[in-house]
Amino acid sequence: NKDSVFSIEKSKMIASIENKFEIEIREKQLKIKSLKLENKNALFLFQIILSVIIILTILIITFNYYRKQRFQKSKNQELNTKNLALQKSEEKLRTLFDTMPIGYYRSTLEGRCIDANPAFVKMLGYKSQEDLQKVFIPTDVYFKGVERTEIIRSNKNFENRVDVYRLKTKDGRIIWVEDFASYKKNEKGEVIYNEGFCRDITDRKRADKILRGNEEKYRFMFANNPQSMFIYDLETLAFLEVNQAFVDNYGY
Repeated sequence: NKDSVFSIEKSKMIASIENKFEIEIREKQLKIKSLKLENKNALFLFQIILSVIIILTILIITFNYYRKQRFQKSKNQELNTKNLALQKSEEKLRTLFDTMPIGYYRSTLEGRCIDANPAFVKMLGYKSQEDLQKVFIPTDVYFKGVERTEIIRSNKNFENRVDVYRLKTKDGRIIWVEDFASYKKNEKGEVIYNEGFCRDITDRKRADKILRGNEEKYRFMFANNPQSMFIYDLETLAFLEVNQAFVDNYGY
């Protein structure tokens, strides 16, 4: 009987231990499943967060790209507008340069033509600007080279001013010009080139010469006329000028 009782208790103990192990195993299995589920949830959450980050990154890159494209398009449009305005301005200046009746030139101090408008080319009797650029200004354009030398010598500081001098056309005619000259200098104060606007004043010079001749004739006739002659102010009636015959006749 004792052995039977002992055997039963032993069986109960073994069964109890087995139950305990089974419970622990189940608990561990549950923990493992719980951990797997947590890991799975964590992985899923990580994937979601990573996807959101990727999507946001793509959106930001796309937004910046299109903003940059829009900005570049705007800049290009602005640049095109400025270029168009500049082109129109250059066309206006070129039209003015080509059609203005006053001659324009740009030349080196040594005496070579850099640029000239059609009016200046025509003034000197050349066919084109290229023909004018081939000549040496001091000997081929100035009536006398010494006159150019004197103009330069009298303007040692190369200040902008108006000069009147003679030029020689291609066919040998002598013309008088009025030159509104200016000088372009570098940082050291050295002349890079000079330019100016020239007017042909040959007719004016000729008219002045005729007028001076007429004045001299009138002066001679007035002074040497045997008849008394005088000039007086209409308002004050004061004599302005009398000839010698008037002085002799009236005893002054």
